[in-house]
Amino acid sequence: AMRLGPVDMRLRGEGESAPLVQTLDYYEGYFQTRASLGEIVAYSKCRFIRGDAETGRAFEEMLARTLSVLFSRKGWKGRLIETRAKLASLSKSAWDVKHAPGGLYDIDFLLSATRLLGLIEHAAPAGRGEEIERLREAGLLEAEDAATLAAAYRVFWTIEHAAALHGISYPPLPEREDFFESYFDRLFGELVPGDGAFLDRLTGIRENVRRIFEHFIERAERDGINNHT
Repeated sequence: AMRLGPVDMRLRGEGESAPLVQTLDYYEGYFQTRASLGEIVAYSKCRFIRGDAETGRAFEEMLARTLSVLFSRKGWKGRLIETRAKLASLSKSAWDVKHAPGGLYDIDFLLSATRLLGLIEHAAPAGRGEEIERLREAGLLEAEDAATLAAAYRVFWTIEHAAALHGISYPPLPEREDFFESYFDRLFGELVPGDGAFLDRLTGIRENVRRIFEHFIERAERDGINNHT
């Protein structure tokens, strides 16, 4: 038997009011009529890991088909940015690498939206680095921007994993900020370029990611999201 960890069943579509076991038809109806955009984007990151491969493939196909329609409707850009802003409001620290503008959610939003909108046709799910490279190969990201996103993603996840590995609360409490400055400065060295304190350099990375995210969304709206498939 394979054990991944505890699962909170309240996080299923519609929570405790929904059937414990949900069919593909149930999910498709939920996505089309009742789910929030935030839930939709969260579900877009689903990947088949284990179980019945045919069911996993059918779910991913249903998800991509259903959500491509939702994102292609008029006003999709405004709704996407509004949803992202709500997530950014969860950020409570300048150290945040997840919810803050230019954090992990910007990269995840960009790649998930790309997959759902079919900008990379028939592309199998892959790691984030490979997905970023696919966008560069398709001409949807400049080489420099692709390298920036890939490096930022590695830095953000390393920070979160290092904190979890050491059992340290992250983002840090004020009294722990000096420790984090010293620790991550030694850990990353030249991988986080620039002068000054590590937190200032980390902020610079987030600013670059946010710039790329905004440029990508503007370009997708200007060029027409369906013209790339």
